[in-house]
Amino acid sequence: MTLLDKIKNKLRNYCRWVFLGDRFLPEVKRWFLEQADGSLRLDYSLDKNSVVFDVGGYEGSWASDIYQKFESNIFIFEPVPDFANDIKTRFCNNKKVQVLAYGLSDKNEKLSISLGGDNSSFYINSKSKVVSAEICEFSDELLTSLGVKQIDLMKINIEGGEYDLLEHMIKNNTIKLVKNIQIQFHNFVPNAIERRNKLRLQLALTHQETWCYEFVWENWKLK
Repeated sequence: MTLLDKIKNKLRNYCRWVFLGDRFLPEVKRWFLEQADGSLRLDYSLDKNSVVFDVGGYEGSWASDIYQKFESNIFIFEPVPDFANDIKTRFCNNKKVQVLAYGLSDKNEKLSISLGGDNSSFYINSKSKVVSAEICEFSDELLTSLGVKQIDLMKINIEGGEYDLLEHMIKNNTIKLVKNIQIQFHNFVPNAIERRNKLRLQLALTHQETWCYEFVWENWKLK
């Protein structure tokens, strides 16, 4: 990623988070002032043998940064067909990066997704273009099919889908297979604050919060 691309991403993300409202703006400002996007989001004990799941790959930028730093084995999950194809092209010469053209959730299903760049979501009804996309249940069977026994780092940025996914992982106990969970919670889904609070209590049973910027990004490490 070029310096210009990084600047554009930061500006786009800042403008996006401004719409969260006054309550969360201090956290957004703190995130950017502390330059956490380029530090905390890449600060892990990974190596060439580590397994990383990028759930909500979009353009593959975060996965690219992780690979450049650690050369880990990366699985990118991206349900928007055009985005998935672009990521495949980006990593076409890298055998350690696999791109899966589906999202992860609590069930196997085909849904309509509203396109909006990195704001594309199954949970937002907008006037933008809508395409059909696939989601798959996060399960032991899925991991077996991918040849994965444990995940060293799982990044989740899926525009509201994080609640269903994490609730399911906790329910079926697959949450214990993930050493680090980097999550961006979104507040536009119904009862988002209550659902996030409940998930945090449940996550605390198996994981320990290592850092948190409320409704921006947070990380949980397996105990």
